Amino acid sequence: MARATPIDQESPFSLDELFFSRTDTRGIIISGNEVFVRVSKHPRTTLIGSPHNIIRHPDMPKAVFFLLWKTIQAGRPLCAYVKNMAADGSFYWVFASIFPIEEGYLSIRIKQSTTLFEKIPPLYKQMLDKERSGGVDAGVKFLGETLTTLGFKDYEAFSKAALLAEVYSHSSQTTFNFSAPSVKGDGQNQEVSQLTQSLQQCQECVKENLRALQNLQSLSKTNQVAAEKSAFIGGILKSLDLLTVNMTTAAKRIGAAGLTLVAVADAIQKSAAEFKADLSNFKQSTEQVQSLIASSEFRIAAIQIQVEMVAFYLRESLSKLGEGQTSSPEEIEDRRQNLVLLLQVSSEYVTHMTEETGNLQKLLTRLNSDVDSLRATVNSFELIRKAGTIEAAQLQDGGLEFKTHFSDIDALVKNTASQLAAFSESLNQSLYAVSQIIPATRNVNHALFRARKLMNA
Repeated sequence: MARATPIDQESPFSLDELFFSRTDTRGIIISGNEVFVRVSKHPRTTLIGSPHNIIRHPDMPKAVFFLLWKTIQAGRPLCAYVKNMAADGSFYWVFASIFPIEEGYLSIRIKQSTTLFEKIPPLYKQMLDKERSGGVDAGVKFLGETLTTLGFKDYEAFSKAALLAEVYSHSSQTTFNFSAPSVKGDGQNQEVSQLTQSLQQCQECVKENLRALQNLQSLSKTNQVAAEKSAFIGGILKSLDLLTVNMTTAAKRIGAAGLTLVAVADAIQKSAAEFKADLSNFKQSTEQVQSLIASSEFRIAAIQIQVEMVAFYLRESLSKLGEGQTSSPEEIEDRRQNLVLLLQVSSEYVTHMTEETGNLQKLLTRLNSDVDSLRATVNSFELIRKAGTIEAAQLQDGGLEFKTHFSDIDALVKNTASQLAAFSESLNQSLYAVSQIIPATRNVNHALFRARKLMNA
């Protein structure tokens, strides 16, 4: 079949419309929903059995698809901004999330709605220019360099950040309609009943997962504050090390009269070493928390896309039946298979999400213990400082130089205690956020289980 010539005209769809397609491992289209058919402007009979690149637009860099296939073939999901071409040559931009599934792939598309997208069309144009002279490798290299300047480690990191941004934006700008369309006729009551009850379960999924997503957003913000406090405390420790070295040098310079102060400086250095060890554990825990939060944010955003897609597909299917259209046994089975697959993917993500939030709660609790250890060490600094101040006062000049050192140590100790208190507050907020995410995720899991049970009945 001859491909159309691209035209500068959009094939529109609305922000509250979602569509999907599923393919085999070679990218051959197996199924999709009605919005996919409508926006692509290809007959369903043409789409089914065709390679997914039937909708590829020549404005898309090959490097994006190279990275896409490399990632999903490795069993990892990936998201991308994609410009597609409809059968008549018109275009439509989507934010696509591609998930590896058993014996193929599932692609869920929504309309992009963030400022992040504004960078994409000019970036893709530059990548195409690079590819014309240097091939796909040149496009991949240019994309990597550009993303690095934007603060992303690699394309997968950008993909995850984009998903999170698009899901937050999509959820804030759309209000999902969960009411089941009325269906006339009695010919397919069993299927209608299944679809209607499943839609009710998906309503629970979407709302509960959105609640979890909002709490996770709060958790991410408070943990960012915690990470900043951790870095600040590390800087204080370096200042403390320098102070103890200067104080030891000054104490040795005055001979026998300074021996006690040398011992004080040694005690401070010993406490500083303990503090450094505790801080190392503390930093390791905060890094693990950051990593888990990033993973959970991607997963929970993916779940939101998935359950909204299921709910939209259910309403779309019920609307079609409500228009009096009868379905063949093959169409009914295709619809059932699509729903089972969509629900299965969501359930797998929720299961992993449940494990991650449990691990996150354990890590945050461990961080509480790390903070307690740091506080205990800070208290020991204060006791040593007080003893040193008394000893310095016995010197002939009243220990003027040492008063300055102990005053600086006092300021550092108070600053550290203040930072730890702020961190502890952020930690408590994080623990509260997780305590809200866990039951919400559990509710999503239960609702998905009930919906899957209905589809398999």
